[in-house]
Amino acid sequence: MIVDTIKHIASLDDIKGTLRIELEKFVRGYIKDHIYMTLKNISYNYIITYYNLPSSRSESTKFIKILNMKLGMVMGSLCREGVLEKFSTKTYKRL
Repeated sequence: MIVDTIKHIASLDDIKGTLRIELEKFVRGYIKDHIYMTLKNISYNYIITYYNLPSSRSESTKFIKILNMKLGMVMGSLCREGVLEKFSTKTYKRL
C-alpha cells in the first residue's frame, strides 16, 4: 500500500514534468490512427503507454486533469498548424 502510494506520487511528479515536445510527438502518433479524438482518450492512452494508471478514481482523475491542461495547449497548436480541427466542444477531428 505504501509502496503503491510512493509510486503514484512519483508518477504524478513525472507527468507534471512531462515536456510539451514529448506530448506533441505522442499526439502526432495517435492522430495517425484515429480520425476523431478527445483529450480524455489521448490522456488515458498516454498514461497507459508510459505509466501505470492508479487504481483509485481520485488518483487517476488527478493524472487526467494535469495531462488535459498540457494537451489542450498541444491540441491548440496542432489546430493552428492545420493538422486538427475542433469538431465539437470536446472532440477534435484529423484533417
